Amino acid sequence: MKEKNSQSVLYPYYCTIKVEGDIIVPNTTIDYVNISWAIGELFENSTGRLSFNHTVNMSFVNENFYEMFTIYYTDTTYRRDKKTYELDNFWPHIFFADNQTMNFTMVFEKPYMLGLLQKKTDYLRMNITEGFNYSGLWDDYLPEKERLVY
Repeated sequence: MKEKNSQSVLYPYYCTIKVEGDIIVPNTTIDYVNISWAIGELFENSTGRLSFNHTVNMSFVNENFYEMFTIYYTDTTYRRDKKTYELDNFWPHIFFADNQTMNFTMVFEKPYMLGLLQKKTDYLRMNITEGFNYSGLWDDYLPEKERLVY
């Protein structure tokens, strides 16, 4: 417990949290693969590259891209005002044969925003859409034992 307007702890209170249920261990209890992605370097012609850490169904990604992801950028004032900005346009257009990499093009409302993203003062963010069924992401591209079961 901390006193209001104080930098030190007034009284420490310890607690124990007990979680009931079966223990789930990935690849032991359920078949599991962790699929993540990263946005690589952004180029001066407003293009970039998105890479997945595992082979995915790029046809599914292409058909469902806008339902799968929410894309926006934040500037240096985000910590203070929590304001996000939408891109005028964002489209994936080159899907590589490795089924892990794709290129995209962005259009900003204010063209100078790309320069700020390249200087690392602002951030391009790509979040998953909660509630979307991602199972098509790995269908036919992962062996049966590696498919994630929810």
